[in-house]
Amino acid sequence: YAAVGGDKQGAWKAYYTYGGLPHVLTLVGDKKKSDYLYNVYRKTYLTDIKERHEIKEHEFEELAKMLSSFIGSSCNPNKLTNTFKSKVNVDLSYPTVVKYISYLKDSFLIEEAERYDIKGRKYIGSLSKYYFCDLGVRNSILNFRQQEENHIMENVLYNELRMRGYNVDVGMVDVKRKIDGKSIRQQYEVDFVVNEGSDRYYIQ
Repeated sequence: YAAVGGDKQGAWKAYYTYGGLPHVLTLVGDKKKSDYLYNVYRKTYLTDIKERHEIKEHEFEELAKMLSSFIGSSCNPNKLTNTFKSKVNVDLSYPTVVKYISYLKDSFLIEEAERYDIKGRKYIGSLSKYYFCDLGVRNSILNFRQQEENHIMENVLYNELRMRGYNVDVGMVDVKRKIDGKSIRQQYEVDFVVNEGSDRYYIQ
């Protein structure tokens, strides 16, 4: 905030575009910032992960791009596998997608928020949401395209809650209603189910 002269809107735009890595604040100009973040992703994250796990396939990079595009949206390995088939015309197996996601999580590039059934008080092993630990790195993966402010704000809130020590899930509520004499089941999402010990909070 202080780094941009106290301009709140300017601070917000700078943060949701270039993230919170400390060195970014020392750089002047959009190109220097974007080049730095791109190199952080390519030469630090990507190179380290691919060398450590002996990955040669280009599909790993494509998966990182897909997850960058999906922030704020529910997805799972099955959905990602199908997206590879339909959009990239590549058969990437379910186990491989699961493995690649685990590499991204272990590198602290992304975190997973699991789906939680609020009424049933149990986890639903279907869809999750993935959030990036730094938005600047996320944006660099997409060459600073797809900067939807609503989804980025959701990612910012998730990161803030995690920074404060909370465990964060995505809530789901099943509601049964009768419409024209027919019983209809509808699902509603609660943005965040926030847990700290025995305390639980719902954020919408």
